[in-house]
Amino acid sequence: MGKKTRLFKKQSTTIRAINITITKTIIRTTIVHSYPDTNNTLYKMPLYEMIVTGTNDQGHIISKSFEILRFGIYTNISEGIYEKLIGLSNEQSYALQWINDLMDGVWQIQNDWLIIPGSPDPITEIWGATGCIEICGPNAWDDFMKLITQLTGSTDFNSIGMSKKITLTCTKAVSPKVEKQ
Repeated sequence: MGKKTRLFKKQSTTIRAINITITKTIIRTTIVHSYPDTNNTLYKMPLYEMIVTGTNDQGHIISKSFEILRFGIYTNISEGIYEKLIGLSNEQSYALQWINDLMDGVWQIQNDWLIIPGSPDPITEIWGATGCIEICGPNAWDDFMKLITQLTGSTDFNSIGMSKKITLTCTKAVSPKVEKQ
């Protein structure tokens, strides 16, 4: 009798594209302190709308908005830097990369510019901000990450990042004034 062998077809996962748009639409204003040094000063800062759009596994277009900090205040007393406004104000596009070993995983825009978890309640919980895109709101970071997996069809963030299928577009925005609270 001959030996029977089973042939298994390897499942390939095609990562679907996602578009993330950082808009110039201000949703409301929050209070932040500078980072990395707080300098015991609070600042008013706008929260902007970020829109994530893609297609789910059934081919339906899904779009969801998030509330984000787009700008922050950099203060580094040892370097003699006080109240420097930092953020992405120009119109530009990037392919996001995944960084596994920073803050339990974050999305890298470019160099030190990141998409990171923000304050669960940006009105009552004051956080430091230095211009990274901080996704704010109760469970907002978890919702964002679940949406990434739903829209890309993958739970492997390293592969998603390497695929360059997540495009971040920043619309041009006027930098806010540095206004103390």
